[in-house]
Amino acid sequence: MPEVETPEWTGEEFGPYRVLRRLGMGGMAETFEAVRFGPGGFSQRVCLKLVLPFFRNDPDFVRLFEREARLAAKLRHSNIVGIIDFGNVDGTPYMALELVDGVDLRALLKSEPDERLPHDLVELMALELAQGLAHAHNPSGVSGGGKTSEVRGIAHRDLSPSNVMLSVEGEVLLTDFGVAKAMDGTNRKQSDVKGKVPYMSPEQLRNEVVDGRADLFSLGVLLFEALAGQRPYDGGSDPATILLILQGEHPSLQELVPDAPEGLCHVIESLIDPDREKRPISASALVEQLDEFAPSPRTRRELSRMVGALRREPMEGEAGLLDSYRSTPGTGSRSGVVSSTLPALSTGSEGLSDDAEPEERKGLHVNASALLAITIVAIMLVGIFLFAMRMV
Repeated sequence: MPEVETPEWTGEEFGPYRVLRRLGMGGMAETFEAVRFGPGGFSQRVCLKLVLPFFRNDPDFVRLFEREARLAAKLRHSNIVGIIDFGNVDGTPYMALELVDGVDLRALLKSEPDERLPHDLVELMALELAQGLAHAHNPSGVSGGGKTSEVRGIAHRDLSPSNVMLSVEGEVLLTDFGVAKAMDGTNRKQSDVKGKVPYMSPEQLRNEVVDGRADLFSLGVLLFEALAGQRPYDGGSDPATILLILQGEHPSLQELVPDAPEGLCHVIESLIDPDREKRPISASALVEQLDEFAPSPRTRRELSRMVGALRREPMEGEAGLLDSYRSTPGTGSRSGVVSSTLPALSTGSEGLSDDAEPEERKGLHVNASALLAITIVAIMLVGIFLFAMRMV
């Protein structure tokens, strides 16, 4: 990955914050570690997300950025990275999120042999991510604002390993609701299909109305990958992968990981069924199914150890800047000083972390008509193949 030039405001004031260092940069936003000071020795460390200069004068994008802030602000859960503050400083929209001391799941997988994890760690992640989704899909006190129908919850629509944060305390947190959608009971479709193709549900690919079961599909792909070291649907290209997803063709998880509990494999495979009616009815129902696989405290300690081993000391040139703030406790972060390996808490398709794999960058903001055309072509090819087989 090419080196990112240090931004001019590193070490400078940005509104109520002092910017410490860059965490990452994506397509439309960049993130920094920052600290806010207050009376009586108060300090708060945050992940500061700023819109890139090119998009600051785009009113449509600024509205999307504000919408993300409003959606994310409704969520308060131990398995979701929370939003702390939102505003605009001299024409630059910003968002301040909880600072997580750790790495994302993609980084952890890449550090492991065969890029897979033991089944007990996958069980821990499955349960905690399901709990986070259950809250997002049905947060208490969320309403449609009076004039519209009541909002039942928020669908993430972009769940992937780069959007799962793992802390040095062994926490598992869902982040990046940048392409989230309020589930308000209406039948409105999106003009664009958003997400990362290998993790997208068939209903997303077909640009249908999306509910929480689309997130469960993405979660299933993520868990399959973490357990087996490979995605269930991977055709080598977007059209081929889309075809596999629509057909539901994937290798047996139990055969790929024979030492994994059969029940866990069954639950994960139920999540990636192309027919959403065959998936768990909700994230809450999934939590109940996963109860029997609840891991021991030892599993969380092991995750903590693994994440801690991936941390690096602050890079040369940053250490002095960070040291000047370490005398004041960071009350805003989940755990002390953040590692310099922390990926960007980005805006989903608009701000994908530079740590994401190239294939995760594909199809992040896909025009619906183009994707529909790809899907139709793929289905036609299958039809031709089946017809040819009948003629043999």
